[in-house]
Amino acid sequence: MIYLDNSATTLVRPEVLQEMNRIYTEVPGNPSSMHQLGIEADRELRGARKKIANLLQVSEFEIVFTAGGTEGNNLAIQGTAGANPREFNRIVTTGIEHPSVATLCRGMEFRGYQVVYCPVDRQGLVSADDVIKSVNERTLLVSVMMVNNELGSIQPVEEIGRCLKELPRPPLFHVDAVQAFGRYPIYPRELNIDLLTCSGHKLGGPKGVGALYIRKDTRFRPLWLGGGQERGFRSGTENVAGAVGLATAAELSLANHEANLQRYWEMRRRLLARLEKTMPEVEVNGAAVESSQAPYIISLQIPGVMGAALVRNLEVEKVFISTQAACASRKSKVSPVLLAVGLSEKSCSETIRISLGYQNTLDEIDRFAEILNKTVEKIRKTFGGR
Repeated sequence: MIYLDNSATTLVRPEVLQEMNRIYTEVPGNPSSMHQLGIEADRELRGARKKIANLLQVSEFEIVFTAGGTEGNNLAIQGTAGANPREFNRIVTTGIEHPSVATLCRGMEFRGYQVVYCPVDRQGLVSADDVIKSVNERTLLVSVMMVNNELGSIQPVEEIGRCLKELPRPPLFHVDAVQAFGRYPIYPRELNIDLLTCSGHKLGGPKGVGALYIRKDTRFRPLWLGGGQERGFRSGTENVAGAVGLATAAELSLANHEANLQRYWEMRRRLLARLEKTMPEVEVNGAAVESSQAPYIISLQIPGVMGAALVRNLEVEKVFISTQAACASRKSKVSPVLLAVGLSEKSCSETIRISLGYQNTLDEIDRFAEILNKTVEKIRKTFGGR
């Protein structure tokens, strides 16, 4: 098997499975219980929270565990909207956000909020100037993802944060870092970020767990009420094993992030160099400048070959890639992200996404390039590219 769909989800690291199994078998208590088993579970939960906080260089009391990126994004946007006066009814975002932000923002419009969707250029990059110019005195929140999940374009989050801070009344700044956390060191305080979303299953951790950084003193209203867990921000019995798994995966990922990024760049360059020789017609989507491109996400247009057909044919060879974001890939819709960067519907349908993970090797990339070339030739001969 060659698994190259790591932007959808990653394979869980063996060390993470080991730690989670330890929690399930040795620490079975509810962290809210008063007895010894509960105290032990609470200790493990606090330890995981402290690890995440240390990696982000924030206070552990600013970390809220969630069920993943979608819940984190919903908590960040709806939680701040519900806690602030309705006179602050403007939200500024981009045209290439993850559906958990984009769909929510469309819903916020029905609730009377004005949402500005800043455009991106052909490389999938938003202009910090466009973002700042869209902010007015009624702006509640600016929400910009750090690394795009389909193109890998790295948004100018640092510049946006710096410019927002210089405004007379800075709005809150939310960053969806799901595709960046664990790959790059991120320090919200240095970047002037008020809310930051992370998810476990994008970095070798388990599905169903994430974390949301909420800067101290941020006005916030929980989406539901209950036992008051997570300092009242997110009621419900905590997923202790998941939190420990997330913290373990994050520590492992960031411990070697420079070497990992270098390895991703090497794999990316190897793949593109081989494709340039065998399929020179292939076009690469995303940022042209490496400093604005995450190496582990590769978006390719293969003219004359439907991406969906290519995905199905590669699966027969036990090679797994995707066409777009996993949450939308089964709905047979044209990717709004690809449309936003100026691709035609035809080009969108001919696009595939290859995303690299910690387990991938150069040998796999070489084998994938060979299989891809043969599969494209087979589809073209059989279906004429349709």
